[in-house]
Amino acid sequence: MADFLKSKHQEDDGGSWMITFADLLSLLLTFFVMVFSMNAIQFEQWEPIVQTMNREFNPKRAKVAETQHDTPDLQRQKQEIGFKLSYVEGLIRQAIDTEPVLASIQLNTLADRFVISLPATLLFEDKEVVQSENAGLVAEAIIKPLVRLGNRIIVEGHADRRAIENAKFISNWELSLTRARVLAGLLTEAGYQMPIGVAAYADTRLQQLDDQLTLQQKYDLSERMDIIVLTDKQVKGVYGIF
Repeated sequence: MADFLKSKHQEDDGGSWMITFADLLSLLLTFFVMVFSMNAIQFEQWEPIVQTMNREFNPKRAKVAETQHDTPDLQRQKQEIGFKLSYVEGLIRQAIDTEPVLASIQLNTLADRFVISLPATLLFEDKEVVQSENAGLVAEAIIKPLVRLGNRIIVEGHADRRAIENAKFISNWELSLTRARVLAGLLTEAGYQMPIGVAAYADTRLQQLDDQLTLQQKYDLSERMDIIVLTDKQVKGVYGIF
C-alpha cells in the first residue's frame, strides 16, 4: 500500500510542471495580444503569414481570383450631362411670361441645380392636399418646356411652422411629403414620363431660399413646393423613385 501511494505521488509530481507551463504560455499570449493591439496593423506584413497558414492548415480551400467582367455597375455609372441650366431657366422664364398664373413663383439657379419654387397655395388649399382649381394648369405650364430635355427632376415639399389642425396628418413633414408625391403625379399626368424623385423637409430648409428675397417673401415661400432640375440626365430604370 505504501509503495502504491509513493508511486502515485511520484506520477503527480512529474506532471505538475505542465500546469505552470500552461499558465506561463497564457500570460505570454496575453502579453503579445496586448502589444499587438497597441500598435497599428500593417496588413502588408501580415498577408504572407495569413496566406502561408491558409496553405498549411486548409490545403483544400478554394482559390478566389479577381476577374474583370463586362457587366456595368448601375450604381456607379457616370451620369450623362443634360441640358445647361441657363437654357432651362430661359424656357421657364418664357413660360412665366406667357402664363399669368405662374407670376408668383420664384427661380433660383445654383451650381448644379435650377430651383423652381411655387407657393403651396398655388397648388393646394391651406394645410391640405386638396388641389386648387389651377393646380393642373400650373403643373402643365411648368413641365411642358422640360418634357423633351430629359434632365433629372426632384420634387421637394416644404411647410411653415404652423401646427396641423386637422386629423389627416400628424406633422408638417407628412403633409409636405404627401404634397410632393401629389405634385409629382401632376407632372407625370402633364406629360413628363421619366422617374421623378420625391423628398420632404417640412420647415427645415427656409435658409435655402434666394438671399435676394426679403424676409417677408421668404416667410411667404416657407410653405412651398420646389421643383429641382439637375444638371445630369435622367436614366429610366430600376432605380427610379416615382
